[in-house]
Amino acid sequence: MIGDPATYVYADRLSAAAILDAFKAGRVYVSRRPVLDIEAEVDGEVFPLGSGLTEPVGYSEAGFVRCRLAVPNAAAAVPHVIGNGAEIAVHPVSKAVSEFEFRLDWKADAGYVWRRFELRSNSGELLAFTNPISCGSKTKSIATCRRRSRAGTVWLYHPLFRWELL
Repeated sequence: MIGDPATYVYADRLSAAAILDAFKAGRVYVSRRPVLDIEAEVDGEVFPLGSGLTEPVGYSEAGFVRCRLAVPNAAAAVPHVIGNGAEIAVHPVSKAVSEFEFRLDWKADAGYVWRRFELRSNSGELLAFTNPISCGSKTKSIATCRRRSRAGTVWLYHPLFRWELL
């Protein structure tokens, strides 16, 4: 079916440039039906999905990140919190409660940390997933190299993908 799943982009305005900028910034989630409202907050300042929170957490006295996921149209969905590649929490949502909040103490964590949401049906079917929010410095684990052609074009090589024009 066309549009299933759909990619949702949180853009500042409805223009091709704004949508592309938001996509590049990671303000994206993929969904099969549910519409999600997601935000992260540090010391009262709200950050969109895909944000790197290293600086705000570093300047924060408490170092806490409050995350909120609202799922107004998916009462039987179950949010799963994924952290650094592993499931760290599961929170069933009932018809009465379609909003989920959790708090992270990222000032105490060392290194690079990230969290993202998955929304699943009661039977485990994946309904939606988000890009992560993160904190800390990421170290690259896959080697890449650049190659310059005779015409001066720069190409980026990734061992799992094909050559791509930069």
